[in-house]
Amino acid sequence: MKNVRSYLLFILFILQLSIVSVAQSIDKKKDIIPRLNEVSRIETKYDTLKIVTTDNFAYFPFGRFNNLNSLISKQPYFNISKKIFHPYNDSETDTLYNLKYLESKITLIYDREQKLFQITSGIIVDEKIRFENDIRIGDSKNSLLEKFIPKKPSNSGSINVIEIISALTGIWHYYTLKNNILVSVELVTDYQIKQ
Repeated sequence: MKNVRSYLLFILFILQLSIVSVAQSIDKKKDIIPRLNEVSRIETKYDTLKIVTTDNFAYFPFGRFNNLNSLISKQPYFNISKKIFHPYNDSETDTLYNLKYLESKITLIYDREQKLFQITSGIIVDEKIRFENDIRIGDSKNSLLEKFIPKKPSNSGSINVIEIISALTGIWHYYTLKNNILVSVELVTDYQIKQ
C-alpha cells in the first residue's frame, strides 16, 4: 500500500511538472518575434547588411491586399489618390495608387492577374506607418535585426543600412539607421511604368 501511494505521488508530481512546462512554453511562444523565413544569403558590405530572402515580407511589407478597403483599414493614416495611365501605349489602362502621409509615400499598382496590390516604390519616414512585422520608424537597430534574422552579426555595430532583397521578384528595401535608430525605409522595385 505504501509503495502504491508513493508511486501515485510520483506520477502526480511528474504530471504537475509537465503541465507547468507546457504552460511556460505557451507563454514563450507569445514572445516569439516574427523573422524572415527562408533567408538565402546574408552578407555585409561596408556599412550595409544584405539579406536575400524568399519571404513574402520582401514583396508585401505591409501585408497582402486585394482591395483598397483592407489596405485602408490596416494603414488608416494614408491619403489616397489615383492616376490613370496607359502602360503599353494602347487603349488599355492601369491605375497607380499614391498613398501619402506627411512625408511618407507609397505607390501601388493593382495586379489584375494576381488580384493584389503591388508596390512600385515607396519611402517611409513617419513612425505611425507600421510594416507587417511590426517594424516602424524609431525602432532600434537591435530590435530591427531581431525582426529579420535569428542571430545578430558580429559586426552589427558598423551597420547603418539593412537591405532586404527579394530572391523571387524585383524589390529591394533599404532600412537606414542613424545613431542606431531606424530613420527611413525606401522601397525600390523593377517595375517600369510608362506614364
